[in-house]
Amino acid sequence: MKRDIAKGIRDFHLTNQVKNTRREWDLNRPDAKVIDEPARLGDDDPRLGPSSMQRFDGEDLSAGSRKQMQLEQSKAWWEEQAAQKAAVRAAQHEAEQAFAELTRYQDWLQMQAQSEEAAVRREINVGTADINKHMAEQRRLNELQERAAILSANLAEMDATLNSPMMTEDPSMAASAMSSLRVRKDHYKGMGEAERQAVLLPCCW
Repeated sequence: MKRDIAKGIRDFHLTNQVKNTRREWDLNRPDAKVIDEPARLGDDDPRLGPSSMQRFDGEDLSAGSRKQMQLEQSKAWWEEQAAQKAAVRAAQHEAEQAFAELTRYQDWLQMQAQSEEAAVRREINVGTADINKHMAEQRRLNELQERAAILSANLAEMDATLNSPMMTEDPSMAASAMSSLRVRKDHYKGMGEAERQAVLLPCCW
């Protein structure tokens, strides 16, 4: 019974005796500053009397709005500067990317050029080696031909020396075509063996 009575009292308090129905609610309400009017609504506020101490000479009533406008303007400037810096960073990053791509392309071109140059040099070396080999073979052939020609000339000279009627001074070369008893003085090579015997035999008798 006591628990039920206490519960009934508590429910009655929660339902019928809430805080906003009390006499001292205006003094203790937590949102009093939120709903309370400001001390002044402007220079023409009728609540402002001589003792209110709310009106002063030289007071700038637009300072708050001006400060807010300055903050908004500064914010706009900061956002503009941030956008410009972001654009500059983006352009710089794009330029760095383009430069890196250009560098990579130049490196690739250089490697391609070096590879092609090496291939051309190999071909030139192979061609030069073939030309040198051919020239060496041709030079060797020319030397062999020259040696063969010299040998042939030497053999011809030796044959002419050994078998030439002029070199052997064959007496038959002095025979005249007009008569066998006559000799040609310009081809005369001396007496033959028979002639020498014919001259020597009478002396020996």
